[in-house]
Amino acid sequence: MATSIRAFNIELYQEHLEEASFLYEQRLGLLNDPELTWKDLDEFEQRLEAHIDALVVGQDLAMEVCKTQAVEGDFGELFAAVCVFAGKSRGNWLRIFSKVWMWKTTSVFSGN
Repeated sequence: MATSIRAFNIELYQEHLEEASFLYEQRLGLLNDPELTWKDLDEFEQRLEAHIDALVVGQDLAMEVCKTQAVEGDFGELFAAVCVFAGKSRGNWLRIFSKVWMWKTTSVFSGN
């Protein structure tokens, strides 16, 4: 349980990232479903976008949580963090995240 407003906000931002990660993974599966059209995915896409938007409008603390989870979290959290930084036009962090993405991808495929 959060003991301060800061701790509450950190937990809230982490939850948004976790939800966005889950929805990202689900999205990947749905995109390969031949029975679904892009119109069928609209509500789903809106849910994913809502979590990303909540992080974009967050202040510096939301950005800190995104930075941490992009490195320590899974691919879905990295995806959400990249979207957040793109939404805030933080080009330097996008370059760093692209390196993290490459590192994670290499680790997954090399078995490390």
